[in-house]
Amino acid sequence: MRRERKKYARACRLGLLLGAMAVLPSRAARADRDPSAGSFLKTPVLSLAQFIQRVQKDPVLQKRYGKHFGLAAGAVPGYLAERLEAETLPKSAAYTVYNVTGDGQIYPTKQVLPAGTRIYRLRGKSFFFTRMGDPARPFLTPRVVRRLPPLPSRPTPPQELIEQVGEVQVPSE
Repeated sequence: MRRERKKYARACRLGLLLGAMAVLPSRAARADRDPSAGSFLKTPVLSLAQFIQRVQKDPVLQKRYGKHFGLAAGAVPGYLAERLEAETLPKSAAYTVYNVTGDGQIYPTKQVLPAGTRIYRLRGKSFFFTRMGDPARPFLTPRVVRRLPPLPSRPTPPQELIEQVGEVQVPSE
């Protein structure tokens, strides 16, 4: 009986050790993942001026922002320079953050950004850019509104089908 307990305890320790070894590489791989993967910029910007400067110097970035906002690529730097303001998010909330693939396809992701996150907002709009240059907006949960037809004031009697049978003459050849 005592031997069986020792074998069981040894097997449990071995199982825990193997389980821990299986988890560690996956955590290490997550830590090594490139934080800029999917972002419009390769490294974060530290100020609004630095963000505008990067947009002015990078024609690929201008083309991506132009595609996203429906502007000509050459108009993007001036558009952003005139309208962007630096601020911080007042509260933690869900946002739709747009990312980009290696071949330039833009796609939305839902992300929760914490309060105090530094952003660059388009003046007078809810759209903004993250420090990684990703365009974002508040996450909207679709609401289904169901409109029912109004009830009739009085019930209508079922309509009777009327069949009319009559003789039809077809001219012969």
